[in-house]
Amino acid sequence: MNNLQRTDENAWIVPDEWWEKAAPYRGHGPVTAVPPEANALTALRKWVSEEQVLRAVEATAADGNEDLAQAARAAIEVPETATPLGLAVTGALAAFVADERYVKPRLLLRLADAWITGYGAEVTAETATLFAGLVARKRKVNQEHQLVAEWTPNGGAPAEAAMAVLARLRAHLCTVPDAEYAQIVDRLTGCRESGSLPMRMATSYLIPAQPDWLASDLRSSTLNDFGYLWYLYPNAVHANTPPEPLPAQVYGAAFYGRVETIRALVHAGPAATGYLVNVFDNGHLSADDQRSVAAMLAQLPTDTAFDALVRRAAWPTVRGALLEAMLRFPCRAHRLLSATTPRTPSIDTFLRHLMRVYPYIATDSVAPAAQRPDTLAMQELPELLRAPAWERGITRTAPTVVKNLGTAHPAALAWLPGEQQEWANKPTHHRPPSIGWEEALAQHLAGEQYVGGYQLLDIFAFAPIELVTPHLDTLAPYAYSGRTDMLRRLLGRYGGDMADATVAAVQEYPYDTAEVLLPVTGTSVTTLMTRLYSTNRGRPIARSWFERHLAAALPDLIAAALGKPGKPRVLAWSVLRAFDNSGHRELLLSAAKDLGTAAATAIEAELSTDPLLQLPPVMPALPAWLTPSALAPIILRDNGGALPSQAVATVCLMLALGTPDGEYPGSTRLTELADPDSLAKFTWDLFETWELAGYPPAQGWILQALGIWGNDDTVRALAPYIRAWPADSAHARAVAALDVLTAIGSGSALRQLNKIAEKVKFKGLRVKALEKITQVAQEQGMSTEELADRLVPDFGLAADGTLHLDYGPRGFLIGVDEQLRPTISDAQGKTVKSLPKPGVKDDPVLAPEAYKTFAGFKKDLKAIAAEQVQRLERAMVRSRRWTAQEYRELFIEHPLSAQSARRLVWAAFDRDGNATASFRIAEDGTLADAEDDPITLTDDTMVGIAHPMHLIDSLPTWTGVFADYELLQPFPQLSRTVYRLTEQDRDATTLARFEGLVVPTTKILGMTRSGWELGETMDGARIHEIFRVLAGDHSAVVGLDPGISAGELLRQPEQQITVMITTGEESAWARHHTDNRFGELDAVTASELLREIAWLEEGTR
Repeated sequence: MNNLQRTDENAWIVPDEWWEKAAPYRGHGPVTAVPPEANALTALRKWVSEEQVLRAVEATAADGNEDLAQAARAAIEVPETATPLGLAVTGALAAFVADERYVKPRLLLRLADAWITGYGAEVTAETATLFAGLVARKRKVNQEHQLVAEWTPNGGAPAEAAMAVLARLRAHLCTVPDAEYAQIVDRLTGCRESGSLPMRMATSYLIPAQPDWLASDLRSSTLNDFGYLWYLYPNAVHANTPPEPLPAQVYGAAFYGRVETIRALVHAGPAATGYLVNVFDNGHLSADDQRSVAAMLAQLPTDTAFDALVRRAAWPTVRGALLEAMLRFPCRAHRLLSATTPRTPSIDTFLRHLMRVYPYIATDSVAPAAQRPDTLAMQELPELLRAPAWERGITRTAPTVVKNLGTAHPAALAWLPGEQQEWANKPTHHRPPSIGWEEALAQHLAGEQYVGGYQLLDIFAFAPIELVTPHLDTLAPYAYSGRTDMLRRLLGRYGGDMADATVAAVQEYPYDTAEVLLPVTGTSVTTLMTRLYSTNRGRPIARSWFERHLAAALPDLIAAALGKPGKPRVLAWSVLRAFDNSGHRELLLSAAKDLGTAAATAIEAELSTDPLLQLPPVMPALPAWLTPSALAPIILRDNGGALPSQAVATVCLMLALGTPDGEYPGSTRLTELADPDSLAKFTWDLFETWELAGYPPAQGWILQALGIWGNDDTVRALAPYIRAWPADSAHARAVAALDVLTAIGSGSALRQLNKIAEKVKFKGLRVKALEKITQVAQEQGMSTEELADRLVPDFGLAADGTLHLDYGPRGFLIGVDEQLRPTISDAQGKTVKSLPKPGVKDDPVLAPEAYKTFAGFKKDLKAIAAEQVQRLERAMVRSRRWTAQEYRELFIEHPLSAQSARRLVWAAFDRDGNATASFRIAEDGTLADAEDDPITLTDDTMVGIAHPMHLIDSLPTWTGVFADYELLQPFPQLSRTVYRLTEQDRDATTLARFEGLVVPTTKILGMTRSGWELGETMDGARIHEIFRVLAGDHSAVVGLDPGISAGELLRQPEQQITVMITTGEESAWARHHTDNRFGELDAVTASELLREIAWLEEGTR
């Protein structure tokens, strides 16, 4: 059951929160009496007597509106006998004068209260109607611009100022006695007979229960009145008769925002369905507006409204509303979803979820829900779930404030070894001035600003250091314009002299440039990093900074954490708790002790508080679309019972209390109490429900939950989402999911992370994945490649690389071929094409289990096979090396890796990188050379996969050996074509033999599958190069002409290429400002590069 469900699915029930948006409506919906403000009349009469108002009255007369001026004079002279017209004119002029002087509260908003206090509701109603027909403005009178009052043209609409007065008055009229209200209606009826259209529109708004008035106004209006009609109609729809569809004249397909539309829906209800659907189809809505319209349709009890959502079920902005509508109207949802054609997997998913929430809805269209275990009673649960911390009536004590904790620390530098020199010499895009550095600097100092910020930075980054150092203080923070590369170079070049300027510059563009402050400490930096730590975008760099400078930052953090209540204190505690949870409590307490006994006592007391009691001031709320009872059951370890839905809701709240720094401690404790497989299935159900809802960002904690309780099944299911999300404009979600893989941390999770880092088409995601896997590797003291070596699973294979499957009376032996595909043979050694299903003569327990084992093995092997083969080929191409000990562990003794390793020729290398011997792994695990003589590796030997360039003399022999033993290779090694640079090539920066070659654009794009990357998008939205970073700090660059269109990759079907050798920098500018030669490449790298370019040349002209 879900609390959204309606008892009557055809009844229109206005949501409570909608009434809060609607204008008060007499006799319809909640109405609260609004007493007039006591001082409003006094304030109005004060302003009416102002000299500027008196001059405005005379200017009005001089402008030809003597009737208005005469009424105003009388109202000013004897206010007690003022006419409604006099009150309207003086009110308009006084409100204009008060607004010019920015008086608060605005006099305009007090006019209705003032008139009611002094003259009663009936006179006020006529006054407000006349006020709606007037406008106060400045115009030229007697050759001077003067304030005047005048009638609004009959074809116009009420001025914006009138709307504010009318809204306040309407609230008053909702609660006047019936007899008085009848008199007001009669009086306004008379006003309509002689009044202009703006005045008539005002009466329709004030007295909404007069449908004839509204209809007449709509007939008389024009498109020029469109904006005011929009305001009028939603608030004036007659509530006591069946509502009409919203007039196209008023609404059409335009969408004027959530609040205004809700004001109409409160009264129009289901009749608004057609308008909302029309807006969907023709309104050119933003994503937020799509969500708003979908949420409104989800409230309407009609088939048309529900069907409109179903037809847009693929829209991420609609899915959440469809889920809510389904839970609100389950019978309608079942009927319409079951009849939907064509039936998509998405529709089936919604139906399955519907049956979980409402099991009584029978259907043959989807599989029934699985049998659930017995549900425990609340009293049978551990206290953690029976009485969660937020239900215990926690008494919050006043925060401890400790003042005068030290002074501010100036900016200072703490470089890592070699870091300053690296930053100072970093190649950076710049343009040397044609007038010379001295003249350029002179122009800057003379106030001429040279030619702009970028060029100004060039002067200080590249001009002779002795020339510019005395003038560093002339660089303003805004001059850096977010140039991270230039800031890094300047800080490295000038060191401490640039520290304060760097901090100021980063504060101008913190999110873009914060990484420049990694070597900088000081109070201002700590404050900035604390603020960045509170944001998703800034947290990674801020955490890196705190990890590097925590000891230096703690005095400032502690001072802020013990300061007066406010945001700085909250943010400081967020950082302190994060690092306390990651094992730094001793350092925190020591820093607090250095600041005095009071600080030490306060910090220790706060950190010693039960973590379960560290709750936010406002608890998060679970979304309406989340039904705890519909999720996979959470099973307790000790009794095998399932949590009741109330406890499951508690678990969801615990997960929602998690932060990017870590999970709520209650989640950690539940891990010890519950069955891990049930927790993993529960969180995946939670994730799929989030997906059904369209991934609302407010429930991003659901993704984090996968990292807490997910397992290898979670990894396999989540990986395809991560790869697909960037294409759906969900890059941030994909990056957050990388944290899930890191948090799960299993071999399967890290393999997926590494796979994404190496081979996914979205560069931004690939870079983030590389950062994650690099961090994991560094924590284990190895490189990412070394980590990948150790992530190869063995899948339960025996030492000889086989897996025995027992069917009882018969058995099968599973092996692995050169492509890491499974092979099957029976007990007699005969090859079997596929594993047979268990038969009647097989063991009823052993056979099904063995068959299931093979299915899982085959699936897991397929997931990594191609990746492992490609990894070995990359190792050969990139000249990877292993120690003899590593080689034995990773390739000879590993039951899976050995299957490919035995089909390759390996080489031993000396310290200079020269191949000294070649060998293979024999069937018994020993090493043999090309003559089948045994080989022994010494501990100091380095081993790598031999490239044909290493086998110049022995290649024919090795080819024969592999043919004799019928050894098929996992990738071309012995048969690989080798290429060599010519003498002309070796001394060149471009390869003349490929100059002008015309290549299909499809082939260029195909190079991205083997590690090449498209360059930056340049002017004209064109990509003019594809490059690959090579060994030895080099890059190969293929220039493209006319270039690839960034928005339409195949728009230009062919490209004329130029092959260049440059530095290894990823910056396009740096790559094109070097003087490298192809001869700097080693023989293997050169051969592989030429091999790839030769592939481009095949079949071209």
